[in-house]
Amino acid sequence: MDGKKVPIHIYFIQRKVYGSYIKYTMTTTAATKERGPSIRYKNAFSEAKKLMSWNKYLMLPLGLWPSKPNDYIFVTFFCFFYYHLFLYHVVLLVSIRSFSLMRIIGALMENVTMVQVFLRLYTMRRYNKEFGKILEEFGQDFFEDNYESNEEKRIFLSYNAQSKRFIRIVVISLGLTAMLYFTKPLIRQLSILKHARTGGKAFTYDLPYRIYFWYKIADLNIFLLTYVSQIPLLYTIGFTQTAMDCLTLTLVVHLCGQLGVLSERIRKIDFINGTSKLIRAIKRHQELISAGLMLRKIYRVCLLGHFLGAAISICTLIYQLLMSISTGQKTNLVTFFVYGFLNIFRLYTHCWAGEYLIHESIKVSNAFYQCEWYKLPVEDQKKIIFCIRRSQKALSLMAGNFGHFSLVTFTSIMKSAMAYLSFLRNFI
Repeated sequence: MDGKKVPIHIYFIQRKVYGSYIKYTMTTTAATKERGPSIRYKNAFSEAKKLMSWNKYLMLPLGLWPSKPNDYIFVTFFCFFYYHLFLYHVVLLVSIRSFSLMRIIGALMENVTMVQVFLRLYTMRRYNKEFGKILEEFGQDFFEDNYESNEEKRIFLSYNAQSKRFIRIVVISLGLTAMLYFTKPLIRQLSILKHARTGGKAFTYDLPYRIYFWYKIADLNIFLLTYVSQIPLLYTIGFTQTAMDCLTLTLVVHLCGQLGVLSERIRKIDFINGTSKLIRAIKRHQELISAGLMLRKIYRVCLLGHFLGAAISICTLIYQLLMSISTGQKTNLVTFFVYGFLNIFRLYTHCWAGEYLIHESIKVSNAFYQCEWYKLPVEDQKKIIFCIRRSQKALSLMAGNFGHFSLVTFTSIMKSAMAYLSFLRNFI
């Protein structure tokens, strides 16, 4: 009975108010289909904007958040760090004079890391205002109304998701490495102390950071006080490394996403109904070029230190990892493995971001070339030519004036690190 009543009811309604019924149904369906993606993208943009808050939480403890800088916090940590950096250099000189290869390798690895931390801290402070301007400008891109199609939204959100994914891995790896590196000597000392009661090895006063002390550590109380005094150094190194990596990935990958959006927008421009969209696209291209050149200037010195020190750090870390395997030092094995993975992955993320920056800036040139520029007046065609010529000179991250950060650079650095490692093993 129910199966027969439904068709009769529907037929009656269709016959009575056919036009209004069909119109209402189609409007409701279209609204439902349109409202679904809109709500979904609105939530996605709200989630994407959280990336900016991550940078805020990482830079505030150092007093370096551009909209709320704190000179007292920064100067305190910077002076503390610079003093320990000087002590690191003293240890390297003492190690070289001792002619102990293992001591030289360990001191060299930590000195390279500390110099890179210094360059990152200097860069964030030196270009703090520039970072603030770029963050403020990029912060306007997290509104859904700025995008003309779902494809543009998809491009932007996909890059945002990738940067979040890389940042999570870097933050977790950095936190794990910092804790392992800081607690490794203490765990080893407790193990030695336990065996010393049964006639094992004597207690040694090893500290997490190889810095030079002006006093002799020969007492357990002095050792523990000195160990605790290095916690601010752990704090400074950890937050500096994490904040700089998070900020770099946020800004560079965001720029890649905006270039991808611009390429899509240029391809879809309708030149028949006017050239106002073309003018807006050209202005947007100029804004992104200015932001890209500013990022290149900001990161030039910092990435130069990363470029020069990456091969040395990776080589010495892998060598110490192999030595830990041969000697059976399980504590060192885990620490060096995680630290080695972190160094390689950080280098890869910077090279990956630089590679996509080059790729997306060249895509803008292709988009200008593939658009229907032949339908434009001659004056507007000349503008297109200038845009093509400028976008063919790709935006990139540079290590000083030596080269661009790309996946080719990553391969070259890894080859150099393996070559150094081979030489080191043969030399020993």
